[in-house]
Amino acid sequence: MFQSWWSSTEESTRLGLLQSTKELFAKRLSESTPEGANILPVLCPEISDERLERLTAPGLLPALIYARLTDAEKVQAHDEGFVRANCSQQNSSEAQTRAAITNRTLLMTTFLTDVLVLARHLAADPKY
Repeated sequence: MFQSWWSSTEESTRLGLLQSTKELFAKRLSESTPEGANILPVLCPEISDERLERLTAPGLLPALIYARLTDAEKVQAHDEGFVRANCSQQNSSEAQTRAAITNRTLLMTTFLTDVLVLARHLAADPKY
């Protein structure tokens, strides 16, 4: 259902949904941890302001969600490689790197879940 709704919805609506989700997510993250606002763009650059618009492509976000749901090992390997590359530039310890990998996985999963929840509410609204 999400994939067909996402593909049939105007790009501006998709972008608005992503921006709203990101703002709410960043706010919750900042309220739960002092460094929350700082870690999101570092660990999850896909949802940074500069890159968020890329996810509005009709099939991209559904494919990303589908991959996270069905190919967890491949996604975990990608997340680990991405985080290790960034952590090696910062001379992070192995414990810090492992924590960052876990945080990235959790942050991306939570963000995508939030997108699905908000999309479900929008899809139920006859205006969309």
